Amino acid sequence: MSYSVITPYRMSDDPGDQKSVNAGDGFILKAVMKLLEPYQCEHIFSSRVTLSHEDISKINSTQMLVLAGANQLNDNFSVIPEFNCTDLEKIKVPIVPMGIGIHGDKGKNNRMSDETRSIMAFIHRRSKWSSWRCPLTMDYLLKNLPEMSDHFLLTGCPVMFLGEHGEHVPLSEHQPRTVVVTTTTRNEFWQRETQTIDFVHKTFPNARKILSQHQAPRKVKTRKRIKGLLKGNLEHLHTPVALSAYAKRRGFGIFHSGEAEDFLNLYRNADLHIGSRLHAHLFCLSLRKSSFLTYVDERMAGFSQLLQFPICDPARLDDYMNFDFNICWQNIEAVKPTMDRFVSYLKDELLVKHDLSESNDRETD
Repeated sequence: MSYSVITPYRMSDDPGDQKSVNAGDGFILKAVMKLLEPYQCEHIFSSRVTLSHEDISKINSTQMLVLAGANQLNDNFSVIPEFNCTDLEKIKVPIVPMGIGIHGDKGKNNRMSDETRSIMAFIHRRSKWSSWRCPLTMDYLLKNLPEMSDHFLLTGCPVMFLGEHGEHVPLSEHQPRTVVVTTTTRNEFWQRETQTIDFVHKTFPNARKILSQHQAPRKVKTRKRIKGLLKGNLEHLHTPVALSAYAKRRGFGIFHSGEAEDFLNLYRNADLHIGSRLHAHLFCLSLRKSSFLTYVDERMAGFSQLLQFPICDPARLDDYMNFDFNICWQNIEAVKPTMDRFVSYLKDELLVKHDLSESNDRETD
C-alpha cells in the first residue's frame, strides 16, 4: 500500500549545487501525500539527481511513481536528469505526473523535443490519466501532443486543496494583525520586492510584519561584488541579503526555516499575504485568506487564468485591496471534482489493484 515520489523539494547532495531548497515545492509534496491518504509514500527522490539502480529497485518495490508538481514541464522534460525512454523502461510501475506545470521562463516552452514527446507517450502507456495544473500548461500539451489529449486532466495544483477552510473576512471589515510578505530574489527582483515592502510598511503600520523567505538567501562573495561594482553593475548592491536588511529597517521580522510545515503554520496564523511566491498565494487561497500575488513569470499567469485572481502591479498595490475573492473560491471548487476523479483513479485502479494482486499472491503461497 505504498508509492514513491520524485520531487524538486529533495535537493542534490552535491556541495557545488548552487540551488537552495524551495518551501513551495515542500507544500506540493505535502499536498500530494495528503490527497493520497491513507496510502503511504515509501520513498522520496530528487528530480534534480539521476536515479541509481538501487533507487529504481526501491521504486519498483512500490505500486507507482508520482511526479510531484512544480514547474518541471519544458521542451526537454525527461522526468529524471539524463534519462530517456530506455532508462525509464527499468521502472516497472506506472509513472504519474501530478499537478505539474510549464516552466514559465522565456524559451523553455516553445516546442517539445522529439525525446520528450517519446517520454510522454511512454508514461501514458501505463497510466490512463495525468494531472496538470493550469490552462497554459494544457495549451502547451495540446499543441505539442494533440493525439494524447484524452490523457490530460486539468486539476489545478494540489496546494489549492491543502488548507483547512476558514471564514473569509474582507480587508474592508478588519485591519490585519499579521501581514506576511513573500519575495522571489532572482533576475531583476529589487524594484518589485522593495515596492511591496514599502507598501506594507506604509499601509499597515500597526500590524506585525514578516518577510517570508521560501529559499534561504545566498551571500554573494565580496570579491565578486567588488568586481561587479567596478564594472558599473549596481545589481551587486541589490542582493537577497540586502533585501532582508531593507525589510528589517522598515520593521519586518525575517522568517526562514528548513521545514515546509513551519511556513504553512506561518500562513495559517497570518491575516494577509502579499508577495511573489505562487505557492504561498495558493495555500492562503486554500485557507480562504486574502492574498495578493505580484508577477515574476508565466507560472503566475496560468493560475490567474484558472482562478481569476489579479496579478498585481507592485507600484499600485492599493488598487487591489478591495478585490472580491469569491470568484477564486468558486473556481477552486469548480476544478476540485477533476482532482477528486484523478485521485480516485490513482487509489482505485493503480494502488488498490496492486494491493489486491499482492494479497492474492500471499494467500496462494
